[in-house]
Amino acid sequence: MSSRIDGRILALIIAFAIIAVVLILFATVFLVRDISVGYSVKGEESVVSRQQIIDASGIKTNKNILFISESEATANIQSKYPQIKVINIERKFPSEVIIYVTVRVPVVKVELDDGLFALLDREMSVVDVMTVDEVSAFETEKNYTLTSVGFTLKSAAVKIGKIVSPSSSPELCVVQNCIMALENLDILNQSFCSFITNVSVEPNDKTLYADGDYVATLKTSDGVDIKISSLSTGSLLAGAYEKYESLSEEQKRGGYIYKKGNDFVHQDYS
Repeated sequence: MSSRIDGRILALIIAFAIIAVVLILFATVFLVRDISVGYSVKGEESVVSRQQIIDASGIKTNKNILFISESEATANIQSKYPQIKVINIERKFPSEVIIYVTVRVPVVKVELDDGLFALLDREMSVVDVMTVDEVSAFETEKNYTLTSVGFTLKSAAVKIGKIVSPSSSPELCVVQNCIMALENLDILNQSFCSFITNVSVEPNDKTLYADGDYVATLKTSDGVDIKISSLSTGSLLAGAYEKYESLSEEQKRGGYIYKKGNDFVHQDYS
């Protein structure tokens, strides 16, 4: 009987010892020792520094790496710095955390119903809200002109650091589809702004296109317009851009490109 009791006691002692070792390892080995920041493009650190991002994240050294909330840290950073997008937060066991970020590039300026302008990136995230003079100063400092649009947004629909809801503006959805379509042709961010100076979106009167709720007119920096239906934006813009590339320098200065039947044509305004 005593040997059985001794065996049970020994088993308990071993079990408690194992638990103690696990708890010690859990409390010491898995503590955050190093926090670093990875930028997607060289030079982005000049916008928001590594230390600023680490401080904003709320992630602390000597905190258990298993208890880090990536969603909370992401929200903290993007709330503090709306111009920053957190791509990923990686836990490298046992003790390293890497925060991967990129700087949001304003692409479009949209006038609000209160006279201010919202600066939106490719995802329609509100990077900032500025007066017309502040927008002009921003464009001068950054050395590129934001693409304008032919409609306004309600100021209530705009919040810095948040994506504008598609339900607040179907026209803005068309603009974003145009931006994404040109990205597929490697025309993005500042290159998009350099190529397209203005996008207007009007209800489709069926003059050019039988399908689609809207027709978007993209005014190029050369002068020629590209007109596409809001239906099948990607394929239409790809075809229209191919036609644009085939035009002479004289033709690029005016008129418009649209799809007629199975072909894309260039036509002068009458």
